[in-house]
Amino acid sequence: MFQRYRERPGSDVVSVDDTQTPDIPGFFDDTAVADSGTKDSGTKDSGAPKDTGGSTADVSGTCGNGSCGAGETCQNCAVDCPCTPCNPLTSAGCKSGQQCYVTDTGLQCGGAGAVTDGTPCKFLNDCSLGSMCVGGLCRTICATAGTSLGCSAPATCEELGTATGAIGYNLGACFAPDNCNLITSSGCPTGFACMPGSSGKQCTQAGTVGLDGACTSVADCAIGFLCLNNGATSGTCKKRCNTTDATTCPSGLTCGGITIGSPPVLVGENFGVCDKP
Repeated sequence: MFQRYRERPGSDVVSVDDTQTPDIPGFFDDTAVADSGTKDSGTKDSGAPKDTGGSTADVSGTCGNGSCGAGETCQNCAVDCPCTPCNPLTSAGCKSGQQCYVTDTGLQCGGAGAVTDGTPCKFLNDCSLGSMCVGGLCRTICATAGTSLGCSAPATCEELGTATGAIGYNLGACFAPDNCNLITSSGCPTGFACMPGSSGKQCTQAGTVGLDGACTSVADCAIGFLCLNNGATSGTCKKRCNTTDATTCPSGLTCGGITIGSPPVLVGENFGVCDKP
């Protein structure tokens, strides 16, 4: 079983969707061999059963400096350290045509798909080598530390994670701002909603939760709604509205502006949600 990722705009971490794909017969290869045409980021995989941080003489512990230092492992610094059985950033350790995926049980090699970047996808492995399905779109893999695996401007590297924190491995995906309308989601593909985020507006696959339904991520709500949590760990889907047009909210509710990040920053563009005054 493996998971597909969904963006959690307004956070520096992209969340993992709780929905898992069914087992795919023959998808994972438990006997992966090193691909002679692929190199790890400066360190050859030794096949050791544990990531010990390597034997290089870096004692600074600064991830991304090209050396696996004290306290660094594949899990917290895959950009510098050896990974077993494969590296989720470079797919070193996998056969040709395969990619290294983070699964429920650890790192595993699996066959990559053919869907190109920016194209809608359903499963994590729908995307071509070097990309993954995040928020319903194929996005380029990047490293959140160092400069060896970055994104092309204006895209930025956003860290991937679960609801409780980052996945690790310096695993991120490239996000470029989308030209979409936060209130109406116009400018996004069918079934996608325009979301505010730390790297700009993003078209993200919309959920199915309607008005006043429970949500834990902004991606849970249907188009036209946004998950309002007011600082809590869970929230409620509220109707999107225009802060300059009182008629966009039902009687008794007002349109209040949305803030994201820490410290909070007003999203702007007259974007808000209907809530009690």
